[in-house]
Amino acid sequence: MPFLRILVLATAVGLAIADVQASDPASELLGRAEATVAEARSKQALWLEAARAIAAAQAALNRGDLAESERQSHRAIELSELGMLQREGGTGPAVPQSRRDQ
Repeated sequence: MPFLRILVLATAVGLAIADVQASDPASELLGRAEATVAEARSKQALWLEAARAIAAAQAALNRGDLAESERQSHRAIELSELGMLQREGGTGPAVPQSRRDQ
């Protein structure tokens, strides 16, 4: 009987941790990134690197690497937004003169 109690307790703790992880900033950012990637895909403006970044963000979150998940989520958002801007005929952010000359 003690083994069953330990198992039930371990399961309850695991579920509580999963609830906390599901509401953390990395998960929320990943959700925002997934929405931006989906929007870019619907506009046929999704860059391959954005798709790779969202996959890397999800993989990082699954293994508990929150910092990497956030980094890849930001990258997916940025690349998706640039893809949509390009599709709309925009030029993107201006490059400072000093960087163009290098």
